Amino acid sequence: MFPLQSFVIQSSLLIYLSTMASQPEDAKVKTPIYLAIDLEVFGPRICDEVVAVGVCLGDHVGNVIEKKTWCVKTDTAIHPAAKPFWDHNKNVLDGIRKHAQNVEDVWPAIATWLDKKREEYSDLIIVSDNPGFDIYRFNVAIERFADRPGIQYTKDCDYCFTVDPSERLAALPIVVREDIANTVDRIANVTHWPEDDAYHHYVLCVLVQRSIDEMDRSQLMDFDYPDPPLPPLVFFASAPEVQKQTPIVGFEEVELPHV
Repeated sequence: MFPLQSFVIQSSLLIYLSTMASQPEDAKVKTPIYLAIDLEVFGPRICDEVVAVGVCLGDHVGNVIEKKTWCVKTDTAIHPAAKPFWDHNKNVLDGIRKHAQNVEDVWPAIATWLDKKREEYSDLIIVSDNPGFDIYRFNVAIERFADRPGIQYTKDCDYCFTVDPSERLAALPIVVREDIANTVDRIANVTHWPEDDAYHHYVLCVLVQRSIDEMDRSQLMDFDYPDPPLPPLVFFASAPEVQKQTPIVGFEEVELPHV
């Protein structure tokens, strides 16, 4: 990619955030609202202690509504596999211990905050760069200590959508991937303080969605579309004979080749 092209793409992403943030309230589309989360733990296992929770709440054009961190008191030892990380980030560990509160107080406070945001914003989308770990551990803790359904649900068990911006980024063309990653690094540093990292996930989510919205379908694929275009299901089979099929609407009507 030419340097000028890279500069233009990165600059457009930065201009997008700054200009949209300066628009008057009545000019903005207020949905969706993203709630990015980040957890710090004392080890890589599901059972390892959650010692801090960070959140970043913001709209779809880069306006941050709130950032917040809760820290948890614990006597649990750091898992040996995580010790190099915490030795390298001693300032974060010191900050967590300085602001730590009893686990029985932290998770009910998080549940109260979450319920309040649910009432204010009915269209929340949960953002996590590692949902299989972070959201699972979050849910286990909030159910155990606050008797509340997981973060994807309201207290009445209405479900909301969850996105992993890192996974979505990986699906974009490499030129776009690199420029988004560079732009995010310029806007939001990863410090491992939970709300900072949650902000990083949020910015990445906004920029990835922005790029997806601006692309047509052909730019998201590694091969040229036939004319007429094929139904999405066909893209799960890359065999040439499938790409030559007449477009068919309906899952059960598409005959995929054996591989």
